[in-house]
Amino acid sequence: MKLKNLYLTVGQSQYDIFSHWHEQLRAGFEKHGIQAQLKDPLEVIGCDFGEDTVSIGFNLVGCWLGGSLDRRHIAWSVDHPVFNEMYFRKRLENSEFGRSIELLFVDRSRCFFAEERLMAPRTHFLPHAATALFTAGSDLSNRPYDLVFFGTMEFPDKYKKQLLDGAATISPELGNLLEQVLGAYQFESGRLIDLEFWTLLDSSFNLSPEDLQKLCLGMLPLFDLYFRYQHRIRFFQSICAHQLHVFGNGPWDQIGLSPNVTVHPAVSHLEIPEILRQSKLVVNHAPTLRDGGHERVFDALACGCGVLSTPSTYLSEEFGDSQGILFCPPGQESHLDDLIAGFLQRDRRVEIRMGQLRVKAGHTMDVRAKQLLHLIHQRWGLTVEPLCAE
Repeated sequence: MKLKNLYLTVGQSQYDIFSHWHEQLRAGFEKHGIQAQLKDPLEVIGCDFGEDTVSIGFNLVGCWLGGSLDRRHIAWSVDHPVFNEMYFRKRLENSEFGRSIELLFVDRSRCFFAEERLMAPRTHFLPHAATALFTAGSDLSNRPYDLVFFGTMEFPDKYKKQLLDGAATISPELGNLLEQVLGAYQFESGRLIDLEFWTLLDSSFNLSPEDLQKLCLGMLPLFDLYFRYQHRIRFFQSICAHQLHVFGNGPWDQIGLSPNVTVHPAVSHLEIPEILRQSKLVVNHAPTLRDGGHERVFDALACGCGVLSTPSTYLSEEFGDSQGILFCPPGQESHLDDLIAGFLQRDRRVEIRMGQLRVKAGHTMDVRAKQLLHLIHQRWGLTVEPLCAE
């Protein structure tokens, strides 16, 4: 049976990221012979879903909230699985809920967590993709910005308070355990806090698998945010010898940054590529994305810009250490200035060009559209000519 209707559910996102992604993905599907339609989630709920219809979204709103168990939906989630708390809670109530939903995550460890801890059906790994236009490489020394970052700052203690207040309503023992974890965990260990905390709760409390899952679903989103911003402050406080330009929301001017840091108002996702084309290095600060790929990495290389990244097993495997990406090893934040200087002191055009070619071959929305169409064919037997012949 041929794929007849493909709906892209348009959700909201900070910095207007999703709207741009949807448009790029729609264009990618068009190149492969399918006219995808952009629709608001409420519009999709009202659509008649036949066996030849699939919807895709960057979150788990839309079709599955409509109540039908048979609607074919692909949720390509950019967040940790626990940020889709309602979906997993509903599956606890009814394991048949969302049986025609395919979950995709941009980090391989998140696939493991969803399947092994949240009892999700089989998931799929699909990293972010570049949406910026490709730019011919240039001498980085001619670019005005040494280092740029796009993102939000928040005070981590806000999330710590929410965690401890929530624990206090459950039991003093849970509050004590949280205090220990929040004070002891460091990213330098290389351990994954979601799995570690789950194991600690499981060994410390006599909970059923369902009650353990409910407890973690409520706490782990706050854990993710707490440790992300805690590490973000330490990371950017360590950059003192280079001009850094930060574009983003939040109290960046209140966390003790070096005078070399200039904070700018946030810019929309559509404005970022032009800044990348004027930059030598972009910071990919994603400490809770340990085994996946953020779109900023792919967009930067597409724009001929190098990348300074927190560790990612996937990116290391995909690009190695000579294709325009500089990794900051865990616990080495105090050496960031030396790492940056070492990168900028050499001509990196060949390396960045190699990384750019890899992005063009495997990490664009055209490529992701093709991968999604193959998934639709494998999962539901729906075909799109000529892809079904491959």
